[in-house]
Amino acid sequence: MPDLLKTEFENELKSILNWWSQFMPDNAAGFYGKADICNVVEESAERGLVLYSRLLYTFSKAAYYLKEEKYSSLADKAYNYLRNHFYDQENQGYYWSVDADGTPKDTIKKTYGQSFVIYSFCAYYDLNQQQEVLEHAIDLFHTIESKTKDPQFGGYIEAFAKDWQPVDDIRLSDKDANLPKSMNTHLHVLEAYTALYKSSKETSVGTALAVLINLFIQHIVCHRSYHLHLFFTLNWTVASSIWSYGHDIEASWLLIKAADAYDDAGMQKEVYAVSLKILEASLEGIDSDGGMLYEIDYSNNHLNTEKHWWPQAEAMVGCLYGYQQTADHKYYELLKGLWSYIQQNLIDRSLGEWYWGKDENGNILHPDEKAGFWKCPYHNSRALMELIYNKY
Repeated sequence: MPDLLKTEFENELKSILNWWSQFMPDNAAGFYGKADICNVVEESAERGLVLYSRLLYTFSKAAYYLKEEKYSSLADKAYNYLRNHFYDQENQGYYWSVDADGTPKDTIKKTYGQSFVIYSFCAYYDLNQQQEVLEHAIDLFHTIESKTKDPQFGGYIEAFAKDWQPVDDIRLSDKDANLPKSMNTHLHVLEAYTALYKSSKETSVGTALAVLINLFIQHIVCHRSYHLHLFFTLNWTVASSIWSYGHDIEASWLLIKAADAYDDAGMQKEVYAVSLKILEASLEGIDSDGGMLYEIDYSNNHLNTEKHWWPQAEAMVGCLYGYQQTADHKYYELLKGLWSYIQQNLIDRSLGEWYWGKDENGNILHPDEKAGFWKCPYHNSRALMELIYNKY
């Protein structure tokens, strides 16, 4: 990576971290749940598990790489809040959200959310090597395996009630299908188990990781197009007609990380080949301005031309891994094009952080949410850390 480009990545990473350090910590033990594009926080906003676990991941990784005490302290703050307010002492697992005062609000147990807690705890453990943190992550792994795994067809069910009983509405968000299995949840369980196996080397985690990698190749990857199917019935019947370009390219490099963590030569060879095909399929979403479009419904060829912040970040990392794997310069050029789009359209040069995204007319999407339930310092900061610190 040229020094000039690396310096740009480093400067932007620090800018993102400084924004979250300045505006989002509250005056007590946690972080605010929402802020708009003018950096005005909504003190009464509910606090989501996704936001808090991603805060813990980001500040843990930042402290690990940058060796700055302020990020370590913020990681401590996020970790303690998760354990003190989101954890269900009676039933195990973590609530989906709490009120601004820390009392449980949405007590549903979403597998997606549990996986992000594991992922963030592993980052925190890598930072401070506290055995208790790793034990909490391993305990949550066993909870996921015992409570959410489908014993008949494999994979993981989307959501459960507080006491792990079935619920009618298991959607991850309002825009998702109400179906028992999704690509998105499995992708982030994969991500979590990759990190946990690297940190713990527990045999049971490695076994679950290998099974999950094979589930991706067998059921989630479409072997005609090499996009990822999004939703499934219990027996893995495909129940969606959308290709999500950002998820495709995110999966292309997370699968490589998973195979490398498991460290089986045969599996690595197969995953590398499939991942490169997923990467190539995802590049259908690269627009003429260098940015990545959101998704397409292949049943009617309807293209969603919005450009959200997170697919741009994930696409940079996917192109980096493609370049590392093949030495094909086109991936490096695509990476530069994505970074150029981000710089020109998504980074808020005056007030900091990134906008949610832009529509095809250049209008800012979701101006009420520069930070929030889903808008977190994860995709962009993680991408920049991959670009800066990944060995290439």
